[in-house]
Amino acid sequence: MLQTLFKVLVLALIDVIPLGALAHHSDTGLDLDSEVMLEGVVTKVNWRNPHIYFVMQVTDQGGQPADWTIQMASIPWLARRGWTSDSVAVGDELFVRAHPAVDGRDYGVFVSIEKGGVRLPKNNPVELGAGSVVATATTLEGTWLGDRSTIGDFTEFFDRLVTSEKGAIARNEFDALSTMNPMSSCGTRPTPATLVSAGGYLEEIEFVDDSIILRNEIFDTERIVYMDGRAHPEDGERTPQGHSTGEWEGDVLVVDTVAFADHRSPYQNGIPSGAQKHVVEKYWLNEDGTRIILEMMLEDPEYLTTPLTDTMEWVYAPDQEMIPWNCDRESTQGFVTH
Repeated sequence: MLQTLFKVLVLALIDVIPLGALAHHSDTGLDLDSEVMLEGVVTKVNWRNPHIYFVMQVTDQGGQPADWTIQMASIPWLARRGWTSDSVAVGDELFVRAHPAVDGRDYGVFVSIEKGGVRLPKNNPVELGAGSVVATATTLEGTWLGDRSTIGDFTEFFDRLVTSEKGAIARNEFDALSTMNPMSSCGTRPTPATLVSAGGYLEEIEFVDDSIILRNEIFDTERIVYMDGRAHPEDGERTPQGHSTGEWEGDVLVVDTVAFADHRSPYQNGIPSGAQKHVVEKYWLNEDGTRIILEMMLEDPEYLTTPLTDTMEWVYAPDQEMIPWNCDRESTQGFVTH
């Protein structure tokens, strides 16, 4: 008989979901120190971005049917691990391990899934070119995937932000499981969050006339870098991606970005950004052309007391194709509780 086995487990590290894959909103609502084991039949699948969800009917401890909603990662994240839209389908009988919601809802984020006795691919990061040569580039143009060993976890990356009093108050007031969270409205992810997101999502650089276009898969983010010598407008429109100008210092591309629109949580930790936000990026190829070395600097005196600087590497991945995001409102609000 299909049943739910509510059992707290000591997590084996190999099976833990990388927190950066979920910490942008849902770690505050999940018990990451425990798991539930669920056995049941899939009744609904929503194969959409930013999160794939499916519903499975199980039998609860009282012998009554219960519908559990299981949150998964995004389509690009799972597709590169071997998942397809048919991997989980209505009518499938599954055995699922998941981190449950702390509020007792029948909701969890998957740790592992077995179908027909076969475990489906894990949610672990894809490590393209980590220690091996993928291909060689001669310019910055092309498709790139961040080396996570040089970037780290998304949440930990921005945990280093040192807030002003205003920033600390805003962070403490932030409710990640409400519509206050920008992730609930299919909004874009501004730089430097896009740079850090390269650890899980492809980046694309394209040279077009007197500009360079920087793209990231997540939320179909696109930013134009003007290379024609223009200055930032003094009273220009503030936009989610800001106004970017660029110049070459030898073989190094230097990008300067200001005029960001106000954003409630660009780093997915409740710290806002405002009119004083300023980002500088420097890109250059390594000696053998297999990687981009990227230095970045973020400052925002209104909310941060100290600039954040870091260096990361992106691996050249010309065999990979950008997957359209096409954010779905139902899926983007699947985690919202109020």
